Amino acid sequence: MNLRKTFLCVVAAGALAASSVALAQGPTKMTITAGVDPSFAAFYVGKEAGIFAKNNLDVTVRTGPSGSGLVPLLISGETQAAIGAEGAGISNFNVSNGKVVFVLETSYLRRFYALLGNPNIKSLDQLKNRKVGIAIGTGSELFWVALLNKKNLPQDAYRRVQVEAPEMVAAFERGDIDAFAVWEPWVTRASKALGPKLRLIQDGDGIYGTRAMTYMNRDWIQKNPQDAKRFMRALVETMDFIRAKPSESAKMVADTLKMDKALVEVLFTKLDWRLAIDQDTIDSFALAENQLEQSKRLTKPLDWSGFIFPDLIRELRPQVVNYKSPR
Repeated sequence: MNLRKTFLCVVAAGALAASSVALAQGPTKMTITAGVDPSFAAFYVGKEAGIFAKNNLDVTVRTGPSGSGLVPLLISGETQAAIGAEGAGISNFNVSNGKVVFVLETSYLRRFYALLGNPNIKSLDQLKNRKVGIAIGTGSELFWVALLNKKNLPQDAYRRVQVEAPEMVAAFERGDIDAFAVWEPWVTRASKALGPKLRLIQDGDGIYGTRAMTYMNRDWIQKNPQDAKRFMRALVETMDFIRAKPSESAKMVADTLKMDKALVEVLFTKLDWRLAIDQDTIDSFALAENQLEQSKRLTKPLDWSGFIFPDLIRELRPQVVNYKSPR
């Protein structure tokens, strides 16, 4: 046996031994977070389909009204992975000194956003000087900023009120707000709950489409490289599963979120399932960075080389990594 073959055999044996030790020790425990939103199906289906477990990961999925609102838990190490909007990743990367990194995009939300309000308000001009409910730091805010930019309207002409998505209907009914910018499934839920008391002022088609971005704790990745690789492998397998079995995946999401399966299937049609870090991904982050700067909430320019962490997905699917950073 020549030296090269001997080396490869040793490497293979070492990898097999490491794998056997990991299996003997039992599955690695992880806590991951996602909002109550079908666009975050990668985490829900990965859990319900047993794909995380198959990759020797004991995953707990922690949910909240907003995926973006849970991203800060990565900083403290309470969680190891989170799905949220672009702005949440940028903001938390900046305040954590680089602990929160972006690792993968899993979906593009094409027609998920809308501005809903009082039936007497028929235009954005009529909404000026009135109170608009915004879930700050989420896609709600990014959609609102993009909408005003698209219409060439000043931000300070409107009175923004911080309201989390699940509370918007109640705030509207109390008269605390005159309109609100929100995403699915809250758009459909609000429309069903309020009926003729609510008007669609503007949908997000052609205005703004956010993306479901997966973030991880950089320190955890570096301390647990094999676990991080297995987690990424599980995400890749999950996205393949969702594309191959959308109806079965929709049922898993519906059961997990206690939503009507028919509604989830409709919302699935508004999503493009993605597995990428490509130029569209980067352009979306660049737009979010610009919006944060406009709203004076960008603490410092984004360090693109530190924020984008392509290593995990590149090792598994190198063809889906293709981009140039803005600077």
